[in-house]
Amino acid sequence: MTFDDRQRTRQDGWQGGRVDNRQFGAETQGRNPMALASVAIAALCLIAGAVLFFVGLHNPAALLFWLGIIPLVVGLFGLLHANDTWGAGKTLAGAGIGLSALSIVLGVLTLVLTDRDTGGTLATPPDTATVAEPIATPPADVTEAGSIDAVQVSGAGGGQPTVDIDLPLRVLEQETRLLTPGTGAPLESGQQLTVQMVGWRGDTGEQVSSTWEDGTTETFIYGAAQFEFLTTALEGANVGAQLLWASPTAIPGDDGQPVSILWFLEIEDAVSVPTRAEGTPVPPVPGLPTVTLAADGAPSIDIPADFSPSDELVAQTLIEGTGREVLPTDSLTVHYTGWLLDGTVFDSSWERFEPAFFPLNGVISGWQEGLAGQRVGSQVLLILPPEYGYGDRDMGTIPANSYLIFVVDILSAE
Repeated sequence: MTFDDRQRTRQDGWQGGRVDNRQFGAETQGRNPMALASVAIAALCLIAGAVLFFVGLHNPAALLFWLGIIPLVVGLFGLLHANDTWGAGKTLAGAGIGLSALSIVLGVLTLVLTDRDTGGTLATPPDTATVAEPIATPPADVTEAGSIDAVQVSGAGGGQPTVDIDLPLRVLEQETRLLTPGTGAPLESGQQLTVQMVGWRGDTGEQVSSTWEDGTTETFIYGAAQFEFLTTALEGANVGAQLLWASPTAIPGDDGQPVSILWFLEIEDAVSVPTRAEGTPVPPVPGLPTVTLAADGAPSIDIPADFSPSDELVAQTLIEGTGREVLPTDSLTVHYTGWLLDGTVFDSSWERFEPAFFPLNGVISGWQEGLAGQRVGSQVLLILPPEYGYGDRDMGTIPANSYLIFVVDILSAE
């Protein structure tokens, strides 16, 4: 999304006067260089604001940089009064420079102060890649249309396929149709499946996404609760399996009915993922919470009564794995539990009986900094000061300004 700001200036001047264009440049350069400086600096602020808006509207620094609009207008007003060397022209031009500098300082400070607090949330962990598209329960007045069984697929197996959809296609619940069972290794529960996929709108047939075109893949855990419908569809299937999946969404169509998305999936690979950290135990560090493991590997902790957390991030390895080092750009499969300082559990993948999967650069900064560089197979104790977690935000089960304790098993990285 882009924002165009167009400003028109009147040629008959301000306050009923008229600017002589032949003298304008000379007077500006010779008598009021501050006005030109004001416009130059203000224009830079405007450009910086536009760039930040283009990168991400959710960054508060972008809003602050748009203060550059104010000195831009002030600077232009100052130029039009450039012949008044010691009057309003110079005063307004100076004000423009001051406001420009202020907007830059505020923007930079906000970028620095918000850098650690713009990660994703683990309170509701992103345990799948974008294959987990938002799923909506359609209202009672939504009517079904078309059929996934009527969809014709061509070109599958040699790259991205094409489909012939009897439009509109609208479903009220998840629907799947296995096209081919595949000829590779059998799929097993708990495996991490790598898939190629492409999707189309059910109302217009317009393509909405394609991993083939993006040069990427998606992954999900076979057997995970949120993908029960895919697990059922792929029962008895193998690597190479192909299927159609129609999913309802909350996206409104032109006819007022919510749009369904039709996906084509091809299982490209299946990898068994360990169920717990495996490696060499590391002697515990005195003074830190003590971690005890159940028979299945689920952790519990004992927090000393006199424990006083550090203001620095703590990333203590409990089990040293033998896999490769985790990169900041990796997507990880992990088991984890999170506690508050009083020992209250606020989140746990162990309690959901399935690991979580997420891109490391999409979660809170304490996880990013604490897990990058660790080895796959390791178990890590993380103690996060508020600025490495959720800062002064109230996350429901996590009060504002909370220190957080995690025990994380790194099961895989890709």
